[in-house]
Amino acid sequence: MYGGVEARLLTVVASPGRQTRAAPDGTGFLCIENPDPAAATVKRLMSEAGIGPREMTPWNACPWFTDGPSPSAAELEAGVEPWVQLIGLLRGLRC
Repeated sequence: MYGGVEARLLTVVASPGRQTRAAPDGTGFLCIENPDPAAATVKRLMSEAGIGPREMTPWNACPWFTDGPSPSAAELEAGVEPWVQLIGLLRGLRC
């Protein structure tokens, strides 16, 4: 659905929401088609901007589930290196 390493846009949110957890609580995917408010908001904003899913790759600043409503400073810090590695793979990245 997304552009993967060919994407020109990297979208970043704080951390995976509940709908990205595996069933029975969620779909198991980071996706704008998930039945939750965050996914609906991202999908709407992209549509309004005229950006299709194949033009982007989604990512989380903290790429794993957290126990609280927001990732801690330590969890965000631990997510920096995976983020740097991802950006290195996105050769067509423009924003």
